[in-house]
Amino acid sequence: MFTRQSKLILSFTLVCVCFFLFNCAKNPVEPNFNHPDDSRNPSNNPSNPPPPNQPTIQLSPPAPINFNSVELKWTCSNMDPNKLKHFEIWMGTSPGNYQLKGNSGKNTSFQVSNLTPNTNYFFVIKAIGYDGGILAMSNEVSFNLPNPPTIQLLPPTPMGFNSVRLDWTYSNINLSEIMYFEIWMGTSPGNYQYKGNSGQNTSFQVDNLTPNTTYYFVIKAIKIDNTSFKSNEVSYFYAIGN
Repeated sequence: MFTRQSKLILSFTLVCVCFFLFNCAKNPVEPNFNHPDDSRNPSNNPSNPPPPNQPTIQLSPPAPINFNSVELKWTCSNMDPNKLKHFEIWMGTSPGNYQLKGNSGKNTSFQVSNLTPNTNYFFVIKAIGYDGGILAMSNEVSFNLPNPPTIQLLPPTPMGFNSVRLDWTYSNINLSEIMYFEIWMGTSPGNYQYKGNSGQNTSFQVDNLTPNTTYYFVIKAIKIDNTSFKSNEVSYFYAIGN
């Protein structure tokens, strides 16, 4: 004989079992037969690849071109050319503080000119999309433009009846970087003709000067990379009796 309490417990148990069976029938659990390495698994199916990596820009250290210019070059990864409008070049004189210098179109190089010697410059590249948004920004690189090499031509020294000796000094460059010095002279300021070269010597004698004539001289240094720089101009008046 069931007591009244036993009947209540049995009734509650039957209600719980019925509720469980009802939920199982309403939301059946389907077995998963996919193996993690099975290509049939949608997450491993090549037709459903993971989202692509974000585009990146790697900016290389600037390469000096001449006394006031550098060339910037960079490489890109995961950059969609159909979304890229152009690259912007940003520069400044303090880290993280830049101004727009220009854009290179879709070219991955850009020449920056008119830099001030002995100044720290900081550069970044931004990839701009057709919607005006930034697709990627590069790392920051810095560059200090050294002072340009110079030649100081001294006043000519008379060397007899119709000759003078030219002497000069140079700075901000090693002699090993210079192939030779060229001597240029003329009879009007800024208008010279080639006279000869002194090799790596910093003096040169000019002969056969014409009396009562003013001469103008400059020295040009030819570097091993075939670039050059020149000195100040000096003048000399060769009078009869000098």
